[in-house]
Amino acid sequence: MNPIITTSKGAVEGRNVDGIDRFLGIPYAAPPFGAHRFLAPAPVAPWEGVRQGDAFGPTAPQRVGVASGGLPTVIEPTVAGDDILNLNVWTPAGREVPLPVLVWIHGGGFFEGSSANPWYDGAAFARQGLVVVSINYRFGAEGFLELEGAPSNRGLLDWVAALTWVHDEIAAFGGDPSRVTVMGQSAGGMAVSALLAAPAARGLFLRAILASAVSDVSIWSTVAARKVADAVVAELGIPRTRDAAAAIDPAAFLEAHAVVLAAAQAQGEPIMPPWAPVVDGENLPGSVFDTIEAGADIPVLVGSTSNEFAWMAYRDNPDDTAKRDEGQRLFADGFFRVPIQRFAEARVAVGAAPTFRYEFAWQSQAAPYIRAGHSLDIPFFFHNLDAPYFADYAGPNPPVALADEMQGAFAAFVRDGDPGWAPYGEGRAVRLFDDPSWVGTDADLGLPA
Repeated sequence: MNPIITTSKGAVEGRNVDGIDRFLGIPYAAPPFGAHRFLAPAPVAPWEGVRQGDAFGPTAPQRVGVASGGLPTVIEPTVAGDDILNLNVWTPAGREVPLPVLVWIHGGGFFEGSSANPWYDGAAFARQGLVVVSINYRFGAEGFLELEGAPSNRGLLDWVAALTWVHDEIAAFGGDPSRVTVMGQSAGGMAVSALLAAPAARGLFLRAILASAVSDVSIWSTVAARKVADAVVAELGIPRTRDAAAAIDPAAFLEAHAVVLAAAQAQGEPIMPPWAPVVDGENLPGSVFDTIEAGADIPVLVGSTSNEFAWMAYRDNPDDTAKRDEGQRLFADGFFRVPIQRFAEARVAVGAAPTFRYEFAWQSQAAPYIRAGHSLDIPFFFHNLDAPYFADYAGPNPPVALADEMQGAFAAFVRDGDPGWAPYGEGRAVRLFDDPSWVGTDADLGLPA
């Protein structure tokens, strides 16, 4: 018999797969189109009968076929439809006590991505005794285009709405709303850093995991955001107002922004990331560095891969050591590893709750230029090593013991706030996930002490 859960909006029928109850495509807010276009998320209308939760819900508008993060052959799955503000739940069958909750926010540069990506399947985390939630949200123009007459940071408001749904509804799925950890990678990790500073998110999560995030480019000023918005609406030939934008098909925004981005890159002014949360003084008062004390009471697990996007420099300059090193400094160290170090140091300086630091150092066996590249760690901490496309990126037979160890550490942090090594502090401890793994310091990462 399929599991059925009754939420405050109606009943949902899931599916049991190997002892895990899975509920897919549950709406947490109304479809953000029509009268709701470019506005804050609106409440879900109650439904009658039993809603089927056997398929992933619609995904936000995006350019189909764009490889996520530029990684080889990894294509984000997309699902058509307007009901894009939806989420998925994995929970152990036969659960008896309220379980800690892990909420996943996917990456994709704030211009693509999907909770339907098989790398993000939550079943293995659920077998660790967690209730897992993954969400879809607005990105691109729908989530972050600055418009007169529309709230800033609609994507951020979606994250808050999803966390509010978790707070209100997750007990019915066996979760403990007082023990929620929010986790994201890349743009998803930047989303978590924004939530640490967002007043509306206070009290909605207990702990945070930031993977390959915490960068100075993770948010924009209103001046920068309006500059991009002006360029996009000019390409469309409309004023920068909510009324004018709401009359334009979402696909037209995707094409307009592609033109603007290409023009900026041709002039040597790449927009990275193409969209991002905006410091609007209300929904987001500042960057994670400017507001370090706002999330000081929240324990954090933070880290990156060793080489991140440096794989592009290694691929393009296989025999030029100087250019490869320059790519490492620019992409991996400049955008990820050094900002993460600064973030950990800043939290220690203000006496924040424990900050645990890690780095994923295992090298891909698929091609010598990939190394410990961006997103290589995801199927390890989700323990989905057999997921589609992963063998193309990791090579054959990735070490299962490393997935056991990494997911075990992340799950322990969600359960107890302790992944199994010392917090970052005077000893500057860093867990290096490798084969084998070990605990080192900043000096072992080649970063300044």
